[in-house]
Amino acid sequence: MRIVDDNAVNRDILCRLAKRWGRAATAVDSGPEALRLLDAQQARGAEPFDVVLLDMQMPGMDGIAVAERLRELSVPSRVLAYSAYDDAAYVTAMLQAGAAGYVTKDKPMSLVAEAVEAVARGEGRWFVSITPPNPVEIPISERELDVVR
Repeated sequence: MRIVDDNAVNRDILCRLAKRWGRAATAVDSGPEALRLLDAQQARGAEPFDVVLLDMQMPGMDGIAVAERLRELSVPSRVLAYSAYDDAAYVTAMLQAGAAGYVTKDKPMSLVAEAVEAVARGEGRWFVSITPPNPVEIPISERELDVVR
């Protein structure tokens, strides 16, 4: 498992938890570094990581751009977005970029572990609570309400 997060504390915690979950994990602090290491792995003929746990907000190259690049390169690693944001635009962008899941950082680590394992098995996990946009208000007359009833 590869962990890509610009926050050193998050990387450390996630690596330790991955070990408890029985998963080998390495962590990097940026999208470009993750892609550079992927190139090095492929040059050595090494298998790519099965899961990439990918932070959304990172300087230089955000999680969406990294996921898109992984998809363009046909990397078989499955992307699990790990973000502080559950904004619909982020979730939609990650889905379009080919991510297999999305979990917010406020979720319990047991759900993160579940999402990692599910994504590794080829399943999707989307632990987000997106608030739908405000519905359009359409004026309805009393007569129209009577017909509907």
